[in-house]
Amino acid sequence: VSEVTPHMREIITLQFGHFANYVGAHWWNLQQQTYEQALQHMTREDGDETGMEVNSDITWRSAGTPAVYTPRTIAFDLKGAVRLFHDQIIEKKPAHDDVTTWQGQSQTIVQDAPPAMDGTEAYVANPDSWSQVMFSKLHPKSIYETCDYRHGFDTFDVFSHGLGVFDSSMQARDDIDDRLRFLAEECDSLGGFHVLAETPSAWGGMATRVLEHVRDVFGATSVLTFGISDAPADTVGKPSSSSSHTLNEGLALSMLPSLSSVYVPLHLAPVLDTLGSFRRGSALVALVAYAIDLCTVLSRTYGW
Repeated sequence: VSEVTPHMREIITLQFGHFANYVGAHWWNLQQQTYEQALQHMTREDGDETGMEVNSDITWRSAGTPAVYTPRTIAFDLKGAVRLFHDQIIEKKPAHDDVTTWQGQSQTIVQDAPPAMDGTEAYVANPDSWSQVMFSKLHPKSIYETCDYRHGFDTFDVFSHGLGVFDSSMQARDDIDDRLRFLAEECDSLGGFHVLAETPSAWGGMATRVLEHVRDVFGATSVLTFGISDAPADTVGKPSSSSSHTLNEGLALSMLPSLSSVYVPLHLAPVLDTLGSFRRGSALVALVAYAIDLCTVLSRTYGW
């Protein structure tokens, strides 16, 4: 990745929901591969990178010595949904000391950890999470998991539930604000936000509350939002589920555009789901990521 250029306007990406994070993982992979391919084919003069049109520093951040580049993003998902390879986290979260002031009885409930993932063989054979299809490392502050909803156990399919995650917990608001400010304070000049929001579920409500907070904190900064719809095979043809998804999408469509500079709805037709499980990293998700890449490439070019 090139050195930071003068007057660069960095972009923070926010990803809401498991499916949106799958799309985001493919998008980050595409950006990384595009950069590496361009680097291989461009000419070099005095060790400088020349001929590069896309400035990766706009959407990527660097830290440490030697520098490690990670996406400038926050991925929102349910508790337990993010399963990382051992080498994907660049910094470990500090362990909390045990609380010893409580003198009463206590009970410890331990959830089994997911199997250890050590390399690309596990990634190719059976990815269990969007995080396992990402090539890049992630900073701990690039991940936010809800406390009250668990992946694979709890349903998170009502728009108001997404609103409630932000409204009902001061700790949740503080944690999200801390992540936003952490990424923003690293920027020389914040250029705006890219948002990938899964709209048929409660994530549309969560995205609404976070974007309201973004507007309060960062004012009239540019926000490009992609409302991503999907139709999993297990919900097609079920009236209650279909109606709930339609209602969620309608509520998201009524709120997210007013909080965005540009709102782009992306919809995958239900018939596409018969071609394969695009939720687990198939080519269909990559196509959506490619469409997003085409829509955003101008904002990542030199001189933007």
